[in-house]
Amino acid sequence: MGVRTAILVILVAIGMYFLLRPAEVVLTSSVFMYRDPEFVYKKLSDIDINIKHHQYGHKGTLIESFKKDNGILVKKYEVTERIPLGFFDWKYTLVFDTFFELIKPGKEINMHYHIWYAGLTGNITRIFTPKSEEGGPGCQVEETMVITTPWITSHYVLYHAKATHPDSLYHMKLTIESMHEYFNEKKE
Repeated sequence: MGVRTAILVILVAIGMYFLLRPAEVVLTSSVFMYRDPEFVYKKLSDIDINIKHHQYGHKGTLIESFKKDNGILVKKYEVTERIPLGFFDWKYTLVFDTFFELIKPGKEINMHYHIWYAGLTGNITRIFTPKSEEGGPGCQVEETMVITTPWITSHYVLYHAKATHPDSLYHMKLTIESMHEYFNEKKE
């Protein structure tokens, strides 16, 4: 192996390192909902409303529920999303497991997912705080989303995350605020 080949291999390795090194994408959003914090927590701790209002969400299926050693309830879902590739009408289907950790009932939810074949790991934390606004009492929902992805895909992920997450939280707000007590009592 010659010196030129060794230098080329080193340069390619350095280039690959910079392209594939982990990069974090962090988004925060919050919304006020004119509903009781426990009610909002209950609705947002279910995958159905999350999938329904996510632009790329397609299907979510409960696989299992279990309690960790520390007593935290965890719900494991299999989620299917369809991500547009940006040309023609081609979409990429992602299937991955999502874990909802009900950290503090009525106050905090953590959602974790890892898509090994995309090199993407996500963590979403939602904190529910009782609050009053001009229209009356309700709940402030603050969401922090941290996605770790290879640097080469981080701008694509950031673009699509910015396009979907604030809108999905806002549309969940509209759905939750419009739910009538009579309807909820009949369903439960």
